[in-house]
Amino acid sequence: MKLTAIVQARMGSTRLPGKTLLPIEGRSMLWHVVTRMRRSAHIGQIVLATTRKDEDDVLAEFADTYGLGLYRGEENDVLDRFYQAAVAHRIDHIVRVTPDCPLHDPKVIDAVVSEYLRGDCDYASNTLTYTYPEGLDVEVFSFGALERAWKEARKSSEREHVTPYMRNHPEAFRIRDVRGQYQCGVFHWSVDEPADMDFVRAVYRHLYQEGGFFGLEEVLALLKDHPDLASFNASVEINAGYRKSLSEDASATASPSFKRSLECLERAERVIPGASQTFSKGWTQFSRGVNPVFAEEADGCMLTDVDGNRYIDYSMALCPVILGYNHPVVNEAITSQLRKGIIFSLPYLLEIELAEELVRLVPCAEMVRFGKNGSDATSATVRVARACTGRDHIVACGYHGWQDWYIGTTTRFLGVPQSVRALTHTMPYNDLPALERLLESHRGEVAAVVLEPVGVVPPAPGYLEGVRDLVHRHGALLVFDEIITGFRMHLGGAQAYFGVLPDLAAFGKAMGNGMPIAAVVGRRDVMTVFNDIFYSATFGGETLSLAASMATIRYLEKHNVIDILWCRGAKLKEGVERLVQEFELQDILQIQGYPVRTVVNCLDGRGFDPWVVKSYLQQESARRGVLFSGSHNMSLAHTEEIIERTLQVYREVFALLAETVIRREALRARLQGAIVQPVFRKA
Repeated sequence: MKLTAIVQARMGSTRLPGKTLLPIEGRSMLWHVVTRMRRSAHIGQIVLATTRKDEDDVLAEFADTYGLGLYRGEENDVLDRFYQAAVAHRIDHIVRVTPDCPLHDPKVIDAVVSEYLRGDCDYASNTLTYTYPEGLDVEVFSFGALERAWKEARKSSEREHVTPYMRNHPEAFRIRDVRGQYQCGVFHWSVDEPADMDFVRAVYRHLYQEGGFFGLEEVLALLKDHPDLASFNASVEINAGYRKSLSEDASATASPSFKRSLECLERAERVIPGASQTFSKGWTQFSRGVNPVFAEEADGCMLTDVDGNRYIDYSMALCPVILGYNHPVVNEAITSQLRKGIIFSLPYLLEIELAEELVRLVPCAEMVRFGKNGSDATSATVRVARACTGRDHIVACGYHGWQDWYIGTTTRFLGVPQSVRALTHTMPYNDLPALERLLESHRGEVAAVVLEPVGVVPPAPGYLEGVRDLVHRHGALLVFDEIITGFRMHLGGAQAYFGVLPDLAAFGKAMGNGMPIAAVVGRRDVMTVFNDIFYSATFGGETLSLAASMATIRYLEKHNVIDILWCRGAKLKEGVERLVQEFELQDILQIQGYPVRTVVNCLDGRGFDPWVVKSYLQQESARRGVLFSGSHNMSLAHTEEIIERTLQVYREVFALLAETVIRREALRARLQGAIVQPVFRKA
């Protein structure tokens, strides 16, 4: 099957005027491009799509001389020009190459076309993942896909560069990513600036022979023998034109209004210290003036603020909402229980039923006690451990809540007695010798080691087993804080995922899909100490939360939700990683964690302040409908389509950040709101 290639060309390049017809070994660059395309087994007709400007008459003459089809149209709306060319020439399937790539290899063209012709595909390209050199770009798509993009694309970047709308909307187009075997996407072989032309001419001087041909493999071999050639254009910015269009998109993106949010903030500051009940939800954590401050409602993974702005939410209320906001099954369980009663003068049957579920699912669980939040649960484990061992000291690793025993180890220790602070010691994660030194220095004094089994950094091989063995050797209890990992990594928590059982574990957050509930579980001989310590709360057996938890856990299990979160989370994580690499932001952005919960860390590479970077990412993400807090706490409501929309937003935002980096601009100057602040500051 023969396809038609459309080549868009004009003489008015801003960086290298008239480049299309500049000579290479006695022939114009466009001549070399066309000659190479004609070596393709799949390309029949070639159509030149140029503008109506007088300066492009010479390109029309070129088309006539060399037997090309011709269409002349809009200069700046290249998508329209491309579409009208396809209409005029009645083209059903289109191959797109650009005229500034005189090293095009027909074998590469045919590889992409072949993938497209396999069927079940609207758009195939080797540009989605750069394994081929930039400059060997090939895109193949149907007329139907082109027409839809022509009708629906609105952004400057989507009109000027023809195909971004297709790539940016995978929910609407069947897309195939064609990858090469050489992994040479770092090379820049297109001609954008004079240095690029110097590079191409040098390659041709070495390899070109009249009537002969050289392709990708020959050029790679040449660069291996003459690595100095690559330095000709090493400083040229890749995809500068597209990045400029993205910048124009950003300029055209209107900032949402936060008038009512800021009014509510003023009211809150008069009557609520810190204006929030939770530090991590407060205005200091979101760039003030360019982010929402107060929520109105939420559904699925979409949050609407009090000004009516709507966002994709990945914080999900700091992890509890795992099925999605306003989930019908959980809502039904709550409303059904509401009709029976919220709280009683006696214990309620649901307490037994939920405890039995936890005993069934959690490996270390033989008995269960409930609380309302994570701090309740972790603090209960500490009290039990002290009662069991007759010891006072605690070793902690991770974040464990607001109560004195732990928060005294942080910079927020105001109000915690020094005598209490002296009883808790912190240790670094993945450092067994450090733990051993602590236990030795407080031999016979440590009641428990309270550990988040995993955060964003995976445990080193044997680390969790080593912690367990060390703790037990010193006569202490091992406590896993599974407030975050529970019912997210695995139905049985991180302990089931890693196969390491603690003596006690604390659960919360995801187990109730947003309702306030936590649990302490553990060995029977340890849990029976609850009979003797004082751990009691009026609302410990509140029934709406118990019902919500039962419904959530059963739904998680029945519908394999956690497996789905791993799969979708992996797609998001891999997508962000690709964008970081594409825009060369590795020393500024880093994504860590397991797919079910990842964190985008802002780094201080190249002299950038990480908090300024985070503030800028928040600002630009919010303008595009993503509420960025730094973490991706996956929920069932984060569908494939939502993830694709998110990645498109990140593509635009990362491109803006990369532009700032390349230009060595002060990022702070681009901030329109306040700089976010850490909850805990370095002492």
